[in-house]
Amino acid sequence: MKFEKLALHKHLILAVLAILTGLVTGVICAVFGKGLLFIEEFRNNHLVLLLPFLAPAGFLLIKAYHKWGGQCYKGMGLVFETGTGKSEYLPRRFLPFAFLSTWLTHFFGGSSGREGVAVQIGASIGFNLGEISGDMRLRKLLLICGMAAGFTGLFGTPFAAVFFAMEVLAAGKMAYEALIPACLSAVSALIMHHLLGLHEETVKLTESVDFTYIEGVKIVIASLLFCLVGQIFARLLEKCKNKWFHRLIPNPALRIFILGAIVSAASFLLHRGRYSGLGLQINQAVYSGGEVYAYDWLLKMIFTVLTLGAGFQGGELTPMFCIGSSFGYVLGGFIGLPRVYCAALGYCAVFGSATNTLITPILIGCETFGFDNFPYFAIASIVAYSFNGGFSLYQKQRPYDTILRLKKAKNA
Repeated sequence: MKFEKLALHKHLILAVLAILTGLVTGVICAVFGKGLLFIEEFRNNHLVLLLPFLAPAGFLLIKAYHKWGGQCYKGMGLVFETGTGKSEYLPRRFLPFAFLSTWLTHFFGGSSGREGVAVQIGASIGFNLGEISGDMRLRKLLLICGMAAGFTGLFGTPFAAVFFAMEVLAAGKMAYEALIPACLSAVSALIMHHLLGLHEETVKLTESVDFTYIEGVKIVIASLLFCLVGQIFARLLEKCKNKWFHRLIPNPALRIFILGAIVSAASFLLHRGRYSGLGLQINQAVYSGGEVYAYDWLLKMIFTVLTLGAGFQGGELTPMFCIGSSFGYVLGGFIGLPRVYCAALGYCAVFGSATNTLITPILIGCETFGFDNFPYFAIASIVAYSFNGGFSLYQKQRPYDTILRLKKAKNA
């Protein structure tokens, strides 16, 4: 598909709004991220008092969305609809709903993530700031810029953030038109990330792999298993969120209350909140020599699917990093790869398999664990992407040729 080149004055407008999007998103994501870290610590210290209130909190959450949220309940799906042209509406209230509902989910012990919410926050800021331009094309480019800024503002990985924003909306098509403005947004958000006291979550790998044929085969086998785990998570979440739980309990308020109560009880009984929230303590155990259980990855997956499938809000990306790392750590012991090194491969490959992205997982592996490990992250991500069957965690993600057909039919 060919685009008409933007006029010079529109490039300037886009650049200014991209920087502004990055700065604003960086500030808001810093507040959001610091709030989550405080909530994680507070909840862990008062777990017995807070867990019983997850179900009633979910009930109130559903009622609030029903009364005031409107389309905001679609979450990332609404971002995809707007970014791919199916919708031209991303309400301003989308930001506070994503922000506060995720805090509420984490505060009372639900298992969910944060990067996906930061991406939604950034997309909302970029798209609505773009209203100043009066140009829908610029607004959609700024939506991509906001996605990059949100990911960077919270996680501090600008390269992965830019490519995630460009490649996740339409499978098989990179939105290169947004490359420079997305970079401006990501760098602006990274500046605020540092100024406001957040730090990149980097890990220094002390183990290494000699790239022999045998080690190469082991990495490919591990990558196929990472692909499988990513797809199990993505498909299980899609079925539970959109089909099975709806059929089992049609009333959304009753559904979130019952499933919330199940999550609360299970969280208390199984290692006292180990699988609540982001799963950072499991990641810390993997990469700092703590205790890792062979079933950590499976239970974290189940808790996340139950939480998000019930209707609670939050992202999926951080739990995926936890699932991939803990599974890789266990797998490394079975196939003869260094455990922490194999965990790092799982960290990026499970993410790539579940999100149907290729460049992003390679870069997020490099930015988190070091660019000297690029060849191994590339192999793991390529294998996971090639064998995932094109299925994405984000059901609104469509193949690029499908988007083209829809646009042609709309313009006919």
